[in-house]
Amino acid sequence: MAAAWARLFDGTGMVGELEVARAAVVQRWRAGAFDLPDFYVLLDPDGWDPTVRHWYLGVLTGAAPSRVIPVRGTDEVPAALRRLPAGRWWPELGRLLEGVERQVPDALVTPEAVAPALLQPGR
Repeated sequence: MAAAWARLFDGTGMVGELEVARAAVVQRWRAGAFDLPDFYVLLDPDGWDPTVRHWYLGVLTGAAPSRVIPVRGTDEVPAALRRLPAGRWWPELGRLLEGVERQVPDALVTPEAVAPALLQPGR
């Protein structure tokens, strides 16, 4: 699901890929083939592709903020595991993935992309 979502917003995915992935994931989840983990402990997400990072730190964190724990390196993992927070559980998977194609990842805007007039002092 994360890969299909990232490809959609990176412009490398095929038309309908996200919808097919979502349907397959929800079907497998309803059949009991898997469950969401208690927590996602993300190792060094700053080094990840920005779109994939936003899936976890934007989409999933938005659904259950206390369930996604970023750590900077392997040294931080034991401490992060010792202090896992309590918090709301994941929403039902179908609801979590509903409208996910409209959850646009953060984008970096470079100065070159901004109209030159907006960069002038006093504006």
